[in-house]
Amino acid sequence: MRMRWLWTTMAVFGLVAASVVALPSAPAESAIGDFGTSTGSGSAVVANAGDGRYKDRIVWTNWGTAGSSLTGKSVTTWQQVGATTRVEVTCTLSNISGGTLNVYRPGTWAPDGFTRLYRTSDATNNLVSGIGITDNGDVVSFRVVCGTANLVTYTDTTFTTAASTDAISLAGIVIADAEATNGSEYVYATPTTTGATWRVIDAYAGTCSSTYQGRVVAASNQLQLTSSGECSSPGYSATAVLVADGSTGANFTVYGSGLAAVSVGYVLGVDYGDAPASYGVAGGVVQPTWNGGTLSTTNQSIVTGGAVVSARIGTMTAPDKVRLGANAFPNATPPSSANAAGDTGWAVPPATALTADEDATTSPTITVQRGAFTSYSHTAVACVTGTFVRGWIDWDRNGMFDSDEASGTVTCAASAATLVFTIPGDVPDGVASGGDTTFLRLQAAITSAQLGPTKVVAAGEVEDWPVTLRVPRLTVTKTTPSTQIPASGSTVVYTLTVKNAGNGDFTTTYPAYVYDNYAGATAVAAYTTSTTPGSWTATAPQTGMRRWTGALTAGSTVTITVTMTVNASLPALPVMTNVVRVSSSAYTDLTAAGTCTVGSADELAQACAVHALYRAGLTLTKQAYYASGSQAGTLIPTGTALPPGTQVTWNYTITNTGSGPLTNVVLTDDATDTKTSASGTTVTTGKPTITCSGAPAVTPGTTVTIPTIAAGANRVCTATGTIGSP
Repeated sequence: MRMRWLWTTMAVFGLVAASVVALPSAPAESAIGDFGTSTGSGSAVVANAGDGRYKDRIVWTNWGTAGSSLTGKSVTTWQQVGATTRVEVTCTLSNISGGTLNVYRPGTWAPDGFTRLYRTSDATNNLVSGIGITDNGDVVSFRVVCGTANLVTYTDTTFTTAASTDAISLAGIVIADAEATNGSEYVYATPTTTGATWRVIDAYAGTCSSTYQGRVVAASNQLQLTSSGECSSPGYSATAVLVADGSTGANFTVYGSGLAAVSVGYVLGVDYGDAPASYGVAGGVVQPTWNGGTLSTTNQSIVTGGAVVSARIGTMTAPDKVRLGANAFPNATPPSSANAAGDTGWAVPPATALTADEDATTSPTITVQRGAFTSYSHTAVACVTGTFVRGWIDWDRNGMFDSDEASGTVTCAASAATLVFTIPGDVPDGVASGGDTTFLRLQAAITSAQLGPTKVVAAGEVEDWPVTLRVPRLTVTKTTPSTQIPASGSTVVYTLTVKNAGNGDFTTTYPAYVYDNYAGATAVAAYTTSTTPGSWTATAPQTGMRRWTGALTAGSTVTITVTMTVNASLPALPVMTNVVRVSSSAYTDLTAAGTCTVGSADELAQACAVHALYRAGLTLTKQAYYASGSQAGTLIPTGTALPPGTQVTWNYTITNTGSGPLTNVVLTDDATDTKTSASGTTVTTGKPTITCSGAPAVTPGTTVTIPTIAAGANRVCTATGTIGSP
């Protein structure tokens, strides 16, 4: 009989744990999504070609360089899932009997059907995954066990010192007949765990209409795979891929009239968030479950007549212990995107249309009304009962999830969770019309301690959602056409213009508040009447104050008028002071509601306004004094005739007799010098230079401007001159 090779490939489905093998450091260029192996052979461990249903799910274990001998070995395969985090999977080959083994490259025998499902795109197939018998005709038994997987976070990117380790249980191993099988050859595999279920999950029909079949021995749960015959080159032989659902290893017996082999791997899945990259990498290891594809105790055809029996093929289903929503699919790399829409789902075989796994919630619109809202509840987050769930919202829109932006951690109950967030005090004003976009991150984990906005959890899922954040903001101005306190009995009409300058609405349930404090004006004028806009309501929370409340949509304005009538009797220095303040919530401290400091941040932001009216008054007195000689400093009576050459000092006293400060008071003096002599009378005019001492400083000149004079205060200025001077 012509010598030929029979090879079998096995993959581990699930996530396995702690390696006892020393791992080489990741290469300097390694990045999230990269794979590596402790063998250092350069072999690929993930298929990028072929028609296999799970090319992007199964990671095949490389045992070394093709053709090298195997005498029992542990190897670790890793995938980088964070800047310093990897999933590391260790599988051990042992209990070899009946012959010797070596490393086999599937496709070395041209009709190998396995490479039609899983291979690399290069000509030689760099997916070197086989454990092969060395001598033709041997019946070789051996064991492969992949017990656990570790999610390991290292102290730095050299991946040499582990900072933390979280274990993940393996769900099951997968085996595949990787090399053409003829009618006398077989592959037997018995799970190492009692109660495991064999499921067919993939198959190749071959090119020569052979029958490929399988059965499970009831007493031992041993899987037996056989074929009616192999195909000749350039054709390819039928084969199948199965999962031992619930077993972390298997005992194999393989026979080939030529040679035979088995390959080992695992299913690696990490679901990442898809918010913009500034939010950091967060993910959850996804371990699938399986449905259908079982075999009976009698031979059942998996392939017959050149076609796969579709009813024999099971399907991959969602994780059953921890997830968000109905589905959870891994991503090759973080699908970061500007609008958190990069995770588009996965086409679950045999379907070709994408199935979404961002399905735990919907994008929320949140209105933050300062003072009125202190917390936000995000309800009905779909999840698996018992899962720990936490969320983060970028309230301050700074492109990251800060420590004060997390919800509490909750345990999913009745397939749903409600997350409660404390709204921080630094939510910025709304900018974009209709609302500003920020982001919500949801994470599910099997333990609460693993949850974090930039962490990968050992079992779980992450969903990122855009959030429309709306922040209503009130501004107010207060004006009156009156420039000073009018006569008794006259009215002063104030106009309050209130605008919602934010991008969220005030509602009847959560209204806008306007406080008008006129208590500072009641000594001068009495409140008479006011208007109330639309459906708003007006109250008097205390004497000397009015309050209005009502709904106000973003960008809208309401106008309120307040009328006061000047009293018959006024104080000596009357002042009408009126304060208005707006708020997103009701004040419990009415003193604060009726206060506004000139120049304060609130006044500059138009959250409050102060308006004061005064009774204006100004007097000016001018006196002349001798400036030199024996009479220096003596007052010169008005009308006194002075001889030529007399030096005179003029004092100007400007007094603010009104109730408010005066600003920019202008002083000038038109001096007239009348000379009478034998030849007649001449008149000369001029402007003396005036100086003003004290503060604020005044620039001397023939015309001076005094910056300010307080109510009841005065300012003295002087000028000098000589009688009869030209």
